[in-house]
Amino acid sequence: MKYFIEAHSRVTYVAFNARKAQISRIEAELNRIAPIHGGVKVWPSMRPATNGEQYSYYARVANSIDCTVCDEIFEERKIEPNFHSDSNADMSARLFQYERIIKTQYLKIQLSELKSRILVECEGVELGKLPILNDEMMEALLIERPTNKAEFCSSIPESLRTCTDTSQAKKYLDEILELFRFVKEIDPLDVDIEPGIIH
Repeated sequence: MKYFIEAHSRVTYVAFNARKAQISRIEAELNRIAPIHGGVKVWPSMRPATNGEQYSYYARVANSIDCTVCDEIFEERKIEPNFHSDSNADMSARLFQYERIIKTQYLKIQLSELKSRILVECEGVELGKLPILNDEMMEALLIERPTNKAEFCSSIPESLRTCTDTSQAKKYLDEILELFRFVKEIDPLDVDIEPGIIH
């Protein structure tokens, strides 16, 4: 299977192509070999990797992961038999990705509206701090989607959390987490997004 390791200063991702039937096994092996606090989770890829290629899935993993480990996980001999037709598997993957896209777009809209409201309600930020919904924080939230404070602390890098305005965090963090709890449970068919917004 084709894969790519995308390493950043604070986090590392592995992007890869696989059939949906293989995801559970891959996720389990990544948790065994390159675990992170809160657990490794596989998600459909929404953007190309830094090498310019689009992969089907990605996961945030421990920084210790390397090509030797990935070769073991993604080697072709570990492909399980496909007991469903390729067309059904492809349809399931497309529906799963559609749901992810709809919910991501809805979250972007809601977070942007909340960001604007915070700017109106707050008179500024602490010296040397950033607004709670700064661009880097919003990107991290959309990737990790924490639904409670424990998940927020384990999945969002400490450097991002500590540079956030304290008063804004106390006032708005619960509201942000409640938004992610709501979106996790909502049926994508119930999401109200204006036509033409989704790209």
